[in-house]
Parts: sequence; structure tokens; C-alpha cells
Amino acid sequence: MSKYTPLADYLQKESGKRKSSVEVSFRELERVLGFKLPNSAYRQRAWWSNNVHNNVMTRVWKSAGFVTEDVDMAKEKVVFRNKQEPMNESLPRMLDRELKHHQSKTKAHPLRGALKGTLRLVGGTDLTKPADLGWSDR
Repeated sequence: MSKYTPLADYLQKESGKRKSSVEVSFRELERVLGFKLPNSAYRQRAWWSNNVHNNVMTRVWKSAGFVTEDVDMAKEKVVFRNKQEPMNESLPRMLDRELKHHQSKTKAHPLRGALKGTLRLVGGTDLTKPADLGWSDR
């Protein structure tokens, strides 16, 4: 028995009461499991991905017949959907909500600064000089 088994039991029990999905807060999950989720669960959306190589808990919810469908990092909530049921339209709404949340914190485009620090120029480099001096002859 894994320490994550209570999650599988909880999801199966809750899906019997409700329709095809189970919405739960991160704190509720901690109560069900009996221990605190790792910090990465609160900071990184990727932690909640359905990639079984991501973390042990992912294997548990997938083996119980569920996938994560909607993760709200700001409200610290996740929706688990029964894999047998069709996906609802929450993904576009989730992406739109996340974009609006990001834009409320900053007026810059979400990709602005994504490559910051990844390029270094050697001193004396002329960025206006063509890389191929013969390009204009073609």
C-alpha cells in the first residue's frame, strides 16, 4: 500500500457522489493524504500534469481512472476528471483565466523576457554587420 492510496480511494468515492469530475483544493488533498504536498505542487503547474513520469502521485490518480483537467494555481484547486467521461470545455476557460491572471500582475506580454539571459555577445560584436559578407551579391 502506497502512502498515496488514500487519494485513489477518495477520488473513486467522490466520483460516485458527483458526476464525472472531482474538484478539490490543495489543502483538502493534504487532509486526505495526511501529509503536506511538496512546494512544487504550489509553485509549478507542471507538477499537476498527467505525465506518469512527473511524480508518484500522478500514477495514483491515473491508475484510479482520473486525469487532471483544470488546475487553478491562484486558487490552489484542481479538477480531476474520470477518464471514461468526455473532456468538457474547461481547458480554454482555464487558459484564458491564467492569461488574465498573468496580465493582472503585469502589463507586459506573457512571453516578454522568456529568453532573458540566454544570449551573450562577445565584446566588440557588431550586430549590424551581415554574418555572410557575400549575401548582397546574390
